Amino acid sequence: MKLNTSVEPAARAVAPSSVPDPAPMTAMPYLPALDGLRGLAVIGAILFHGGFTWARGGFLGVSTFFVLSGFLITNLLVREWDNGGTIRLGRFWIRRLRRLLPAALLALALVALLWWQLGTAEQLAKLRWDMLAALAYVANWRFYFAGTSYAELFSAPSPLQHFWSLAIEEQFYLLFPPAVIALLRAGGRRLLATGVCTAITVAILLQFGLGGDFDRIYYGTDSRAAELLIGALLALWWSNPSRQAPGRGEQAGKESTRFLTVDIAGIAALAGMFWSWGAVTNTSGVLARGGLPAYALLTAVIIYAASRPGWVARCLSLRPLRWIGLISYGLYLYHWPVFLILDDHRLGWSAAPLFALRMAVTTLIAVASFHLLEMPIRRGQVFKTDPAALRAALAGALVVATCAILVTLNPPQSIIPYADVRLEDFPTAMKTEPEQSVADPAPAIDSGSIAQTVLILGDSGTVDASPALRAVFEAAGATKVIEAAYPGVGLSNPDLKWRAAYTSQINKHHPDLVIMMLGGWDLGYVEEQGASAYSSIVDEAVDILTADGAHLLWLSMLPGGTTPQHSVDRIYEQLPERFFGKVGYADIEASLRAAGDAHSSETMAGAELWPR
Repeated sequence: MKLNTSVEPAARAVAPSSVPDPAPMTAMPYLPALDGLRGLAVIGAILFHGGFTWARGGFLGVSTFFVLSGFLITNLLVREWDNGGTIRLGRFWIRRLRRLLPAALLALALVALLWWQLGTAEQLAKLRWDMLAALAYVANWRFYFAGTSYAELFSAPSPLQHFWSLAIEEQFYLLFPPAVIALLRAGGRRLLATGVCTAITVAILLQFGLGGDFDRIYYGTDSRAAELLIGALLALWWSNPSRQAPGRGEQAGKESTRFLTVDIAGIAALAGMFWSWGAVTNTSGVLARGGLPAYALLTAVIIYAASRPGWVARCLSLRPLRWIGLISYGLYLYHWPVFLILDDHRLGWSAAPLFALRMAVTTLIAVASFHLLEMPIRRGQVFKTDPAALRAALAGALVVATCAILVTLNPPQSIIPYADVRLEDFPTAMKTEPEQSVADPAPAIDSGSIAQTVLILGDSGTVDASPALRAVFEAAGATKVIEAAYPGVGLSNPDLKWRAAYTSQINKHHPDLVIMMLGGWDLGYVEEQGASAYSSIVDEAVDILTADGAHLLWLSMLPGGTTPQHSVDRIYEQLPERFFGKVGYADIEASLRAAGDAHSSETMAGAELWPR
C-alpha cells in the first residue's frame, strides 16, 4: 500500500520511534516544530549517554518522546474514527511494523555481529536474552527482572539497554488502540477522555505506591503510561473540531492574546525542560515522587505551543533541529552500541574528540538507514502490500532471532559467574591479612578471628556478588552467612526506609560481621548535595549496623565501566579512622591488583570479572 508522503513529516516515529503515517482522510496538518522537538529530545538522550555532567538529566528526553507518541498516535486514531466511525487495527499495526521494525532489525543484527567479535564475555553471556527481549519488544521487563539497574547504566552496559523505551512504546501501540475503540463506541470522546484521565491518575498513584523501587518505576509500562497518556489527553483536546473553529471579528483580539499567552507558557516550559536536563539525575528521588509526570506536563505545554504560531514554533522549526528530528529514530537506535564500541578504554581519546567521532559514526549510520532502508519501506517502494510487509517483518525477525542464538551458543569460557567463585580462585594476597591503607592507620578489625555470623547488605551489585562472598566466608569458617542485599538501595533515598530495614536485620540475626557494598544510587546525591551531606548519612548507617556490637567491613563500589565511583569511595575509605575499631574498609580493585600483573582489576587467572 502506497503511504501518504504528503503528511509524512507529521507522522514520524517517536520515543524515539515513529509516529503514525495517517491515511489521507485522517491526515493532520504538518507541524514542523514537532520534528524540531524530536530533535531536541534525542540530543538530550545522546548527551546523557555521552557522560556530560551538564546534561545529566538528558535521559528525560525519552519522556518527551513518550508524550509526543501519545499525542500523535491519539490524533491519528480519533481522526480516523471521526471520519469513518471505525479504526482499522490491522492496518494500524502493519504501519507500525513498517516504520519501526526495519531499522530495529538492522540495529539488532549489527549488535549481534559486532558483539560476537568485540563484546566482553559478560556482555556476550547476556546478549541472547537481551536480543530476544528487544525483538519481542519486552526489553523493559527483561532488564527489570534481570536486575539491570538504570542507575548503573555505565558500569555494566548492555548494547541493547536503550531498547527498553522502544518496548514501552510498542506495548502502548498494541494495547491503547483497542481501548480507544471500546471507549469511543461506548461513550464517544467524553468517555475516552474520562478513561484517559483515570488511567493517568492510576499510573501516578502506582509510582507513589512503588516507593523507592526506582527501577520498577522507570522500566514499568504501567508506571510510565502517564507520560504517554498525557500526550493522548492533549490530542483529544487539540483535535476537537469545536475547539478549532476559527474566531470571528470580535474574538480576534482574544485569539491574539491567547496565542501570546500560550507562547509565553511554551517558552517557560522549554526553560523548565532545559533546567531539568542540567539539574535532575537518574538517581534523583523526585522522579519517584511524581517527577516524570510533571516533566511530561512541561512537554505537553511545549507541544501545544509548537502547534500555534509564535516564537516556540519558529525556534523548534529551525532546519538543523528538524533534520535531526527526521532521523531521530535511527540516531537513538544506533548511538548506544556505537558509544560502547568507541569508548575511551579502546581508543584512549579525550572526551571532546571521542564524542565527535561517536556522533560522526552514529550520524552516518542513521542517515544511511533512513534513506536506504526506512524511507523506501515507508513509501511503499518495497514490500508494497500489507501482507508482503508482514511476511518481510516475520522473516527479518526470524533471521535476527537466529543470529541471537547462534552468536551466543558458545560464549567465551573466560567468564567466571559469581556463584562459581571460590576462595582458592582468589590471589594469595586476598587470603592473608590485608595491608593497611593510608586512610586506615591501624587495624580496625581483628582479622585473625573468624566471624561466625556474617550479614551481607547492599544493592544489585552486592546481590550479584553475594554467592562469591558467601563462598569465601564459608570456606574461612563462618557458620552462618545471610544474603540480605536487594536491588535499588541507596542511602540517600529516604523512600527506601533502609534505617528500619537495617535495624530489623541486625536485631534478627545479631551478626558478628556486616559486609556493606553499595554506592551507585548515591552518586547523584553526592554530586548535588556534596560529600559532607552524604558522609553524615553514611555515619548514621554505621551507627545502626554496629549498634549490636558487630564489626562492619565496608567495600568499595564494584570497579569497572565508566561510573565515577571515586566520589563515594573517598567517603567510605575514611570510615576506619572515624570509627576506629568498629569499621574496616576494603578497596576491591586494589586488593585484586595486589597479586601482581597476572591478576588485574579486570581479570583473574585470565577470566574477565566485569566489563572493560
